[in-house]
Amino acid sequence: MSEIPLTRGPTDFDGFSRNADMAETIVPPDGRYGVARLRNIMSIDVEDLDAMNFESMAQCRHQKLESRVCANMNVLLESLAAHGAKATMFFLGTVAERFPDLVRRADAEGHEIASHGYGHELVSRQTRDEFREDVARSIGILQQITGRPVLGYRAPSWSISNKTPWAYEVLVELGLRYDASLFPFTTYLYGDGNAPTRPFARQVGQRTLHEVPASVLCLFGRRFPFGGGFYLRAMPWLITRMATYLANRAGQPVVFYIHPREIDPQQPRFSLPWRDRLVAYANLGTTLKKVHRLLSLGPTVTVLQSLEACGMSNHATATD
Repeated sequence: MSEIPLTRGPTDFDGFSRNADMAETIVPPDGRYGVARLRNIMSIDVEDLDAMNFESMAQCRHQKLESRVCANMNVLLESLAAHGAKATMFFLGTVAERFPDLVRRADAEGHEIASHGYGHELVSRQTRDEFREDVARSIGILQQITGRPVLGYRAPSWSISNKTPWAYEVLVELGLRYDASLFPFTTYLYGDGNAPTRPFARQVGQRTLHEVPASVLCLFGRRFPFGGGFYLRAMPWLITRMATYLANRAGQPVVFYIHPREIDPQQPRFSLPWRDRLVAYANLGTTLKKVHRLLSLGPTVTVLQSLEACGMSNHATATD
């Protein structure tokens, strides 16, 4: 497999080039984005309260908490509608199976329905066959509900990496066009600090799989996550706003991401060690306000819409 940066060449008219010697960007030619018109990406990992992969969660499985995903998703869907924004909904298969009307509502409101796997199992803990079965099962559930093809995937807890190269082959075999599982920053839970920070085309055999990493701000030779999850909750709004501005000024859409539980400060909580508890529950009361502020910067788009704006989706078809 080879990785091909998606770059803008001086004579590009088809959306992007493959000149690896030039600066990476997914900005279409002819100034179609620009800072004023560029659209950031909103994504939601649609999962319930217990879909956390801390090692300490093994001690909490006996705690049965009521589902709150539908109530929290209703709030997020209403927020998106209020701002005329769209998002990619990475549905966990178990959630879609239990609440198919939630999938139908998101689809009817114009959001992209994508896969987050079936059971929130880390890719790194699965065999190739187990992974294929997990993703295929989730795709089948989602396609049966919506009647539309599923084209995107995000791994639970960003758990695809260069240690699981076979995972990309499986995604291509299942007909997926893009993967949004790279977290280009290393934490105690996940991430790869050496991963590309901008979207690129991954050549998998004779096919192309587009990679859309989580956004990080690169300053002074270091990387700083800011686009979602704990980082969105923990950072002051001014920092998030400035990081978004700097990314957009460089012609790069920001990939925002959130989980429904993160807007719910009243949720029942698992008994976790202090570090895991901090990551899971810090500043839950601020998240929804920050989401509205993000959306007020301009209507967001789905991952697929962003790729299509650059001609990448069409290119993927041509190489199938």
